[in-house]
Amino acid sequence: MTAELGPARMRRLAAMFRDLGCALLHDAAPAHAKIIDPAIRCRTPGRIAVGPVFPVSTANDMLPCLQALHQAPPGWVIFISNTADLSDALAGDIFVTACKQRGLSGLIVQGAVRDLAALRELGFPVFSSEVTYVSAKTAKVPAAEVPETLALGSSTLAPGDWIFADADGVLALPDRYVSAVMR
Repeated sequence: MTAELGPARMRRLAAMFRDLGCALLHDAAPAHAKIIDPAIRCRTPGRIAVGPVFPVSTANDMLPCLQALHQAPPGWVIFISNTADLSDALAGDIFVTACKQRGLSGLIVQGAVRDLAALRELGFPVFSSEVTYVSAKTAKVPAAEVPETLALGSSTLAPGDWIFADADGVLALPDRYVSAVMR
């Protein structure tokens, strides 16, 4: 995890991203922008997520999600990739409240979340590819590695890559390119 994260850098990049958005970032650096699952949508309208990414994978088991919640540094964005064929909800109002209390900058789930009405009230950026009221029931199988590098289609999402999420979608940039692309 190599991302330099100071409060000033975080505020500066978040403010710049509010003016730019995913579309312009991708236009500025298509060779470096990693397109993340186009099915992922904002579940908390008007919110954006910006920060170094803390990726973890699971197969409908909450333990890796809880490991990420416990280990992710403040200001980072947790990215959960559910590898199960049919996703149970890996986050809802309780998990998102904990993310907010830990000072994280967002939650992105390649899989399902729940409690949408409550999530909108919390004022915390939540993105997911699915929604279901069926909650994940187990917390038995720990992640092999936390955080971990995830293979997402033709690209990878590595710990410390910067992730940007808005109403248009989600993209990531390796930390070494973020400042240049934002300028």
